[in-house]
Amino acid sequence: MEINKKDITIVLQGSCIAKYNNRLCIELAVESIRKQIPECKIILSTWENEKDFIPEGLQVDKIIYNNDPGFKTRNCKPDGKPNNVNRQIVSSINGLKAAETTYAMKMRTDYVMKSTGFIQNFGIYNDFDKEYQIFDKRIICVTPGTRKPRAKNFNCPFHIADHTTFGLTKDLIKLYDIPLVTDEEFDWFMIHTDFMPETKARNRYNAEQSIWINCLIKNGVDVKCEYSTHVNDEIAEQSDRYLVNNFYPISFKKYGIYPLKKYLQPKNNFRNYCDFYTTNEWLHLYRKYCNKSMKVRNFDFEKMITKICIYIEESKYPKIIKSLFKIIRGVVFDA
Repeated sequence: MEINKKDITIVLQGSCIAKYNNRLCIELAVESIRKQIPECKIILSTWENEKDFIPEGLQVDKIIYNNDPGFKTRNCKPDGKPNNVNRQIVSSINGLKAAETTYAMKMRTDYVMKSTGFIQNFGIYNDFDKEYQIFDKRIICVTPGTRKPRAKNFNCPFHIADHTTFGLTKDLIKLYDIPLVTDEEFDWFMIHTDFMPETKARNRYNAEQSIWINCLIKNGVDVKCEYSTHVNDEIAEQSDRYLVNNFYPISFKKYGIYPLKKYLQPKNNFRNYCDFYTTNEWLHLYRKYCNKSMKVRNFDFEKMITKICIYIEESKYPKIIKSLFKIIRGVVFDA
């Protein structure tokens, strides 16, 4: 699909104080975007209390300073890991609503752009089951974080990766123009004590699920998933149908972005990767629910090399062997 790069706005959302190799991540993010798409618009959507941290001369077209909605912790304890879903909603939607172009990307401020693969992969699959279609065009997301409803580590339906999204601006606005997550949703397991979470998280949904599920509810969908790991055959099918008709997940390398924070990098996170959809697995869903005549290869190299990496990582193989397979996977899918 031919897209004029002048018709793209990149919304960089989130905090601007994180550093990578003694440089602000936001500087690296903006520099990488200007290198790849010099003609695009860039909107920085950050926090009012970070004005003093924004470097002078940052090559963005607009800066939005939002009031920080704060956060709740994932385990509902004061020292727990933050669930920043409301921060993501506020910074994303305010940035997107300021965009005046047809296309937009939402990207975290601690990522860099390495290519424009997201453009080449937009609009290449155009068969839909209208009953499950929310957006005019599929939004491009990444496979890391796009979870299978039933998986090896834990079940997690309606879990769409939120690192970055690219598509029609009006579709991204529809995705993020949702109510903020309430205290009742954050504290759901404390209220509904007859339910036991299967993960360490004590919020009703993970941040990724909260965004997608609340978008679906706002658009009239009766979502069957009651809490983060709640799944049965009906829920799994509903999750897959809405995924395949509204998102196209691809690898970091194919998309063209990469995280600066170590804990987000695939080489440090292999054990979770067997829970994520590969693009080939998504294509099988596409054939099943959208285009039954489409031919899809059965061999899934991404799935195979990931399984090998996990096996070697958990084995007693020498570090040099483990490093070799990480490099192979990185070159093919993540670098």
